[in-house]
Amino acid sequence: FDGNVISTQGSTNFFLDAADGLILRTGGSTERMRILSGGNVGIGTNNPGFELDIRAGSGPQLQLKNTNTTYGSELILTGNRDSDIDLGSVIFQNQDTTSAYISGERAGAVNSGALVLGVYNGGTANNAFKIRKSGNIAIGAATRQANTFGGEAHVHISSSHSTIGATTASLLVEGSG
Repeated sequence: FDGNVISTQGSTNFFLDAADGLILRTGGSTERMRILSGGNVGIGTNNPGFELDIRAGSGPQLQLKNTNTTYGSELILTGNRDSDIDLGSVIFQNQDTTSAYISGERAGAVNSGALVLGVYNGGTANNAFKIRKSGNIAIGAATRQANTFGGEAHVHISSSHSTIGATTASLLVEGSG
């Protein structure tokens, strides 16, 4: 085994020790999974660049399926932030360039958050839709615009299109108090 070790500990643990990583093959020579010495795991790649790197020529799929009728399936992205910034994101890329994202943000306290749907335009990120911790929604505005009526906007839609040199909101719905 050229210095690699296969061993057991008691009847419950099985160990494969390899200095440079571990390769799993099927059919004799077809590599299916690789674990690098640094801990990155690759399925469909021999050089994983992330903790889990899955690649497939026909579109990789990841399924979390619950077979228990009592509980629902969950995908949990856990952050550890001390400031108001993204906790976790689902990022959509085309040719390794980000096109859109869904992001959870910390909003003032550890147990308060916001949800952002964003898009990229020419490489610039735009928060297209944001649900704030209050439940208020901003569409097309990175931050809620102050209004002149003293209340808080429950829905704020803004536009970057100019009409006779001025930027105008397409729709603004005000709270009643």
